[in-house]
Amino acid sequence: MKPMKQLPSEYFQFYADEQIGVSDRSYSSNWRDYGFARFQDYLKVLTQTYAPKPTSVFECGSADGSVMRELNSMGIRTRGVEFTKSILKGCDSDTRKRIARANAVEVLNALPDNCYDCVYETCAQYIPRDMLLDYFKNIRRIVKRDLVIVLHTVEEDPEPHTGQLNHWSGQEWIKLLAAAGFENAYNQDKCPPFYFRKSVGSTEATASSRVVAQSEPDVLIGLWTGWNIIFPDPSHKPLPTATGIKGTIPAKVLYDDDTMTYRAFTHTGDVTDWRPGFNRRYGGRPEESEIKLDYDKRLSDGEELINGLWSGKNIVFQDDKAHSPIETKMGIRGTSPALVIYNKTKGTYRAFTSLCDTPDWRDGHDGCVLKGDKQQHEIKLV
Repeated sequence: MKPMKQLPSEYFQFYADEQIGVSDRSYSSNWRDYGFARFQDYLKVLTQTYAPKPTSVFECGSADGSVMRELNSMGIRTRGVEFTKSILKGCDSDTRKRIARANAVEVLNALPDNCYDCVYETCAQYIPRDMLLDYFKNIRRIVKRDLVIVLHTVEEDPEPHTGQLNHWSGQEWIKLLAAAGFENAYNQDKCPPFYFRKSVGSTEATASSRVVAQSEPDVLIGLWTGWNIIFPDPSHKPLPTATGIKGTIPAKVLYDDDTMTYRAFTHTGDVTDWRPGFNRRYGGRPEESEIKLDYDKRLSDGEELINGLWSGKNIVFQDDKAHSPIETKMGIRGTSPALVIYNKTKGTYRAFTSLCDTPDWRDGHDGCVLKGDKQQHEIKLV
């Protein structure tokens, strides 16, 4: 399936802090009183009727992480996506690590087929109508069996929520979901939440498809600019790349929780620059291609990457006032680029050869470019 087109800017005007909800109430208030209240109905079905119980759930519209936290307590593995920054502040740190701050369309496009038992969806009523069918077809592609969708329908309330683009009857939603390849599973045709199962067809859920991989990577959407890939989520620090680019393009990064490592690719979807003062949208690439990283492991809190030069038995830094030369156990002839991890809390260093070709900034070496190592290895320090 081709990646669906990106959400228009109007979507984010609707789906912004303090915009969604009845009257002038905030998103956070409505999530507690409306969205999470609907989740309690789902829990009853999950514990009493749902068989077999899902082992993995992806949530579109994770809000403050309450749904994911509850599912985790039941032994169900979860991931999610949430666009609104303010509501994520109420999320506990463990759950927050499993929520991508991005728009759901971009994340769904990047997920592999049949990777979650169930999708718990709360965004659909705010997505432009002409995108909905492709949106649910994409959900059908990634889900192994079930879709749970929380809706505000005409039967429940004749007045739409503020910013709600799709205020429909239960039957209208059921008709749309049928066109996307889902069938109503529990005959709840009027009030949310709705429970759907993938229709038997070209992508039939089988017993073997219930086997879940031990680990599925998080999909992070960011921007490749210069020599780094940056993310809107500050818990993921900039990733240094082995080659640099002029300008900025979208990037897709897969993060493995178990190994705490990254793989990076150019991204086919458009990405809006979230940085203050950068009011611009960057177009996706025609095809994905892998981006070689200079360092592919996640940094801990308090750690930062510093570029240096390994010369003789020392690694030296351009900012020699902040970082004095550090001594290495073995020496080299000549000079090579080095990548150093500095732990600000402990005041300690770890060093690696760098894959990047690096200009020699030392006095008397103007115009000299030092070749990066072909394969990265650790440099032992004294």
